[in-house]
Order: sequence, then C-alpha cells, then structure tokens
Amino acid sequence: MKSWLQTIAVFSLMVFLAGCGNVSLFKGLSNSKSQSAIDQIKSNNNKGTDYSTSVSLADQVINSSAASTSDKQTAQLLKGEALLGKNGVKAVEVASKLLSSTQPTANLLSVLPTISAADAISAAKALNAADSLSASTNASIGSNYQVTRAMANTLAIVSKVNEVYDIGNDGTVTAKNNVDVKAALSTLMASDSDGKTLDYYANQAKNGFDKGGTLSSDQQSELDKVKDVPTKLKLLNEAVQGGEPYQYTDSNNHTITIFSTSDNNAVQGAINDIMKKANK
Repeated sequence: MKSWLQTIAVFSLMVFLAGCGNVSLFKGLSNSKSQSAIDQIKSNNNKGTDYSTSVSLADQVINSSAASTSDKQTAQLLKGEALLGKNGVKAVEVASKLLSSTQPTANLLSVLPTISAADAISAAKALNAADSLSASTNASIGSNYQVTRAMANTLAIVSKVNEVYDIGNDGTVTAKNNVDVKAALSTLMASDSDGKTLDYYANQAKNGFDKGGTLSSDQQSELDKVKDVPTKLKLLNEAVQGGEPYQYTDSNNHTITIFSTSDNNAVQGAINDIMKKANK
C-alpha cells in the first residue's frame, strides 16, 4: 500500500520521464538586460552552479517594469528550476529510486530529496506563475515544465506535511515533538504569506498533471483520491475550529462525527482515516 504522498510523487516523476526532451523555453525577448539575465540563468542552471545568483537574477527580471510578459514568464520558469536545483532535486534520479522500489509501503519522505519548505513553496509558486502567464503570452510552458510544476507543488505539500507530522508506512500520521493533534492540524492547514493553503498546492499539482496530458484513466482515478486529502483535512480543521461538524464512516461502518469539542484521539482517528482511504 503506497502512502497518498508516494502516489502523487510517483505519478509526477513517471510523467516527467515521459516528457523529457519536450522542454520549451520562450524566444523573442524584448529587453536586452532581461535577455542577458535570462541567458546567464540558463547557463547557471545547465551547469548546475550558482543557483542563488540565478534566483536573484530571475527576481530582477520578474520585478522589472521594462521586462516583457514573455521575459517574466521565462524568468519564473527558470527561477523554479533553479530553486529545485539548489536543493539537489534531479527528477530522473528520484524517479529511478521510486519506480524501482521493492518496498511500496516505504515512507515517501525517506525517498524524496530533502528540500526546505520555503524553497519548495517558492519553486511551486514560480512555476505556477509561469503557467498563469500563458494566457497573456499565448505560449504554453510545455508538458515537461508542466510536470516539473506538478512535482514542485508535490514537494511543497510534502515539505509542509513534514514540518508537523511523522508519516507511518501505513499512511497514519503522528504530530512531531508531542505537539497537540489539533494544533498540528491547524498549523498544517494555515495559509502562508500569500494566502495559499495545502489544497492550493494539491490543485496546482493536479493541474500540472492534467496539462501534461499523459496520465492513464487509472492513474487519474488514483490522483483524484490523492487530491481529496487536503480537501478533507481542510473540512476537518474547520470542524475542529468550530465550523460545520466533520463526518466520516470508519472501518467498522460506524458514522463518526467530529466537533470542536472532540478530543485529540477522535481527531487523530479522523486524520488517519483520511490518509488510509487515499491508499485504497
């Protein structure tokens, strides 16, 4: 039984491999300074060096009033790529580890590369921004970058979960450092500085897969279950915070209702139920 996070990561990396060689970077840069900066970022990224400078240069283009929308789109793509590269994320190598694993129940967090939550989130946001600019530039970012975007959003989810939970092989989770179960859930579901929540990154990951266009119907069905996890966690957190009660049917076919007054054991049971059902 794979964890729900392993499922989404395997999909992203499988599609990445299928899309390799379909990289699309944009041409027709309108500003010589932007072009010079972008050429330098491309060179750094291709060499695998000086990623911090690449991120800084990309931000200069992104924030420049003189840069064209196409320049900004390319800079966002390269920024996301640099942030992943800075953390040693090499999709092909990670794919090889995941797809050749003989232990499908292995904790995903022991297989995926370590990446800070800040860099994972920044990479995801940069690649999402590049995709959102496609309507203005009339230029798709290409299937390869779509799946890189999906992977970055997946890493954003993983990094946020990893900050507050230890994940068991069976999909169950335990709050780290003996933190209160309800407090850990609230921390996980809190909005970041841009108002983005866990379900935002799940939706963006799915969107990247969809635009990559290479998932089978069975994979799509599994991915839909994965996407439900942040949605259900959000509803559970709202119930714990005093909103509408959260209801689910447990393994004994009993209907369980979670209220703001429910104890930690009840809330933990609901979290585990959400995770385990995503594995079925």
